[in-house]
Amino acid sequence: MLARVAVIKSSQQPSTEDLINKTMLKIKQRKKQKDTKTWSLLDPNAQFNYFNSIFNQANKQKEGSITVEESQG
Repeated sequence: MLARVAVIKSSQQPSTEDLINKTMLKIKQRKKQKDTKTWSLLDPNAQFNYFNSIFNQANKQKEGSITVEESQG
C-alpha cells in the first residue's frame, strides 16, 4: 500500500506552468498587501507623502499671500 501511494505522488508532480501560476498568484497577493500597508502612517513613504502634501499646501497658501501683498504695494 505504501509503495502505491509513493508511485501516485511521484506521477502527480505539478507541471511547470502550474508552478509559475502559483508563484504569480503569490506575487500578486504580496503586492496587494504592500499596497494596503502604504496607507499606514507607520510606513516611511506614507509619512513622507503625508508631510509633503501638508508642506505643499502651506507653500501654496504662502505664495498666494505674497502675490496679494505685491499687488497692493
